[in-house]
Amino acid sequence: MIMTALFQTYFPTAKPPLLFSAPGRVNLIGEHTDYNNGFVLPMAIEFSTKLALSLRQDDLVRIYSMALDKYIEFHLTDSFDLSKRQWYYYVVGVLQLLKKRGHNFYGADITIDSNIPMGAGLSSSASLAMVAGFAFLSAHHLPINLIDLAKICQQAEHHYVGTQCGIMDQFICGLAQEHHALLIDCESLHYKPIPLNMGSVSWLICDTTVHHELASSAYNTRRQECEAGAKIMQLDSLRHVSLPTLKSYKSTLSSTVYQRCHHVITENERTLQATTAMQLQDWHALGALMVDSHRSLQHHYHVSCTELDFLVDSALTIPGVYGARMTGGGFGGCTVNLIKDAYINEFEQKITERYQTQFGYSPKIYRSKPQSGVKMLNATSVVLTKQTPTLELTS
Repeated sequence: MIMTALFQTYFPTAKPPLLFSAPGRVNLIGEHTDYNNGFVLPMAIEFSTKLALSLRQDDLVRIYSMALDKYIEFHLTDSFDLSKRQWYYYVVGVLQLLKKRGHNFYGADITIDSNIPMGAGLSSSASLAMVAGFAFLSAHHLPINLIDLAKICQQAEHHYVGTQCGIMDQFICGLAQEHHALLIDCESLHYKPIPLNMGSVSWLICDTTVHHELASSAYNTRRQECEAGAKIMQLDSLRHVSLPTLKSYKSTLSSTVYQRCHHVITENERTLQATTAMQLQDWHALGALMVDSHRSLQHHYHVSCTELDFLVDSALTIPGVYGARMTGGGFGGCTVNLIKDAYINEFEQKITERYQTQFGYSPKIYRSKPQSGVKMLNATSVVLTKQTPTLELTS
């Protein structure tokens, strides 16, 4: 395999590597709800992070990233200056947090390659963290609970990278199922695979190719604003706040906090409604919910940007498009579009021409069918422990 050959180029004296892969993801609806203990509905995509690993006999970890053309080495017991955000901290954080749980790891020689567009909001970082943790546990023949691993990868992003993310990205990178989206209850961590029987309809992802610097700090600010709102309403999170309850606190909450809470509460409801529409293959209803989600993110949560709004507004004027919305954290990144297959070529041509005229460069357009989660590619010795029960929805 290509990964094996590349690994042997960089680490010629190492033993033949084990090969692993973890997907990126696109969130179909349910944005900025995961860290508020709400509902999300993502699917894994065909882009992925691939990792080749060969264990050493010491505690040295040597990593070469092909996508970045960068090399780093460190010992598992090293201390790091976390004020300097580094690409390999996702790996460092996962490994050191696993060690704190009592796992005695050897070091390893590692090559990493990824075709997930970085900065596009398609979870390149969660994919890297999940595949690294999965690979180390697998190589040491340790049992793996994918939900526990997702939590550890989330903690690594919190403490080693500084982004106070929710659990969605790591969860879908680990537990995704082919041909399905995954409805996740981010409070209980129960989940329900939702079959994507698309027929003559597809998902298209449009990448603005911009990533505004505001994104990371604004993300943490949004979380703080939501937590402030929940605290004023004397609740641990916004998960169980109804819209009438929120409205009763309108005079108490600041305008900004009220808008943030309004988005989260209504987005949770939209996500459940979208799940039903998806199961019924009611594409018109699903598309309308996607548009409502974008408008809420645009006007209440204020995480959209000019490029994202232009792509959504343009998409909605093109024949065959049921719905469009921004996906991911915002301030750049991608939109996700629900479109009839017969109109895909026309959509790609028109959206590209309009975006090029408006901004002077073209968007990138990706097609993807839902993929499975993290896995080993060249062996079958992974021991997965029992996962959390499936989420049951009440009518």
